[in-house]
Amino acid sequence: MDAYTYRKKNLTLLIKKWGGATRLAEKLDRSLSQISQLTGTSPRPNIGHRLARSIEKKLELPEGWMDQDHSEYPAVQEESAEHGTQTTIPVYAITASMGRGRFVESEAIIKIVVVNQSTLGEMRLTGTGHGIVAVYADGESMEPTIPPKSIVFVDRNQRDLRDGVYLVRLEDMIYVKRIQRLPDHKLKVISDNPIYKPFDVDLKNGDDFEILGKVIRTWIERTF
Repeated sequence: MDAYTYRKKNLTLLIKKWGGATRLAEKLDRSLSQISQLTGTSPRPNIGHRLARSIEKKLELPEGWMDQDHSEYPAVQEESAEHGTQTTIPVYAITASMGRGRFVESEAIIKIVVVNQSTLGEMRLTGTGHGIVAVYADGESMEPTIPPKSIVFVDRNQRDLRDGVYLVRLEDMIYVKRIQRLPDHKLKVISDNPIYKPFDVDLKNGDDFEILGKVIRTWIERTF
């Protein structure tokens, strides 16, 4: 499949994510007729390099996103676009383990989720520059708080550690865990599922540990 075909498919995907061609046209500062022409059965003209990069810039997508296939990834539950101010959240190709931990395979953005700001509480968000990202979470150690296969929304701006649930990196593993401060520059890493034992991280000893952001919300995907 060539770049032109990917761009057309991805523009159609973005129309769906933004709740219709009219909303997307407004976001891109383009006419509705132009968007319709670009996604028609016989689009004239094709989406060229310059237009593809312009779309990515307007929507704060990574350069080259329009030229990649995003259809292989499972769909993410979307919020209604009828009411409220919308914001976009990137979903990264990272599986955050809630069990033993998994290696980070990629930091590529696999899709963009469009949600109403009311979904994320009282925060005022604009575009993808707000610092909210999403990853898939796996494992059972954070049940019942976070079920397996959930979409976890993370505020990358909240890295000053207070007791709570965080996305963290320990060496080359990514975890979603409850973190508790301890005296003497130590942290307790806790699983909400009691069958998983907590463990300590000693920051004084140079443990390779990083707070990636605070978990602020989860979505649960269900197949019926």
